[in-house]
Amino acid sequence: MYGDELADVVVPISLAISGTQLTRELSGYKYNGSPTVRKEFAHNLASALATFLASHERCLAATAGVERFDLVTIAPGTRQRNGQHPLAVILGKTVMRTSGRFVEVMSATGGNDHRTVRPESVTVHADVSGRHILLVDDTWTSGASLQSAAITLERARAGRVAGLVIGRRLDADDASAAGVLRFARDHQFGWDVCVLCGTA
Repeated sequence: MYGDELADVVVPISLAISGTQLTRELSGYKYNGSPTVRKEFAHNLASALATFLASHERCLAATAGVERFDLVTIAPGTRQRNGQHPLAVILGKTVMRTSGRFVEVMSATGGNDHRTVRPESVTVHADVSGRHILLVDDTWTSGASLQSAAITLERARAGRVAGLVIGRRLDADDASAAGVLRFARDHQFGWDVCVLCGTA
C-alpha cells in the first residue's frame, strides 16, 4: 500500500523472544519501577547499539544506498511520558557514535494502535529535506511504529531512511514464528558477522 514510502531497509540487531533477558530489558529500561534497574538496562542496550553501529553502520548505510547517515532519530513513542524518551537519551548522550547526529525530529499525534501503519499518527517538526536518516526503534513487533515514522519522513522529503531495531519481538509459542526461530538456532549470532554483507 505504501510502497516506496516505507523504510529503504530495516535491520534488527537481535531477536527478542518472549521470556528472554533482552525482552525484559527492552521493556524494563522504560518501565521498571527501580531507577537502578532502568539505568542498568539502558546501559546494556546502549552497549548493544554502540557495538552494532561500530561494526555495521557502514554496511547499513550502503544497503540504504548512501555513504553515511546525516542524522539519527527515533520513532516517537505513543505513550505519554514525563521527560525525554530513554532511547533518545541513549542515542543523544550515551552512544558517542550517534550523539553528534541525534535530533528528535518527530512527535506522536496519537491514534497509533501499535499494529497498524498510520503515518498520520506522526508529525515531523524539523527540516529533514534531503537528509539521509537512521531511524531507530527499540522493539519491532508489527513494525507499525517504525514504518509510520519512515513514511512521514519520506513525505517530508527526507533522503534515504534506514530502520534499525534493537529487538525483533517474537513469541516462542507462535506457530508463525517457527521458521524464523529455526533459522536463528541454525545460525549463531555474532557481533562480527554482518547480516547485510555476510562478511566478518
